[in-house]
Amino acid sequence: MEATCQEMVLDQQLYEGYLKAFHARDYDSVLAHFHERISVRFAGLELTTQSAVRDFYLYFHSHVDERIEIIDFMSSHNRIYLEARVVLSCFKTMDSEQVATTYPGLLALKGGQSVNLGQLGRILITNTVEAPERR
Repeated sequence: MEATCQEMVLDQQLYEGYLKAFHARDYDSVLAHFHERISVRFAGLELTTQSAVRDFYLYFHSHVDERIEIIDFMSSHNRIYLEARVVLSCFKTMDSEQVATTYPGLLALKGGQSVNLGQLGRILITNTVEAPERR
């Protein structure tokens, strides 16, 4: 089933609302976009609860300003495909031992460092209570 143009616009508006909350560090609004049983994967990490996502971003954003800019967006009835530019600007050096222990695989940034990342992502949207199939 393909999404209509109107559905695609609504999906992008919903994502842009999420992004606005993310940039404002409004984690309650950010997490309201997720099902209670989630799986967020990046940089070798997998966060599987809302509290784990909140804890990660509370730590990460206390050291790094993160901005996401949408370059291209496409959606269907159950998936979002996204191309984005992610800019990380570290304003406080991350403790490399703490990062290695708590978030293995994540690069501990130093104050003053900036990283520009091109991101291609796929977000599976599901209304079921079962975890989505991994690919």
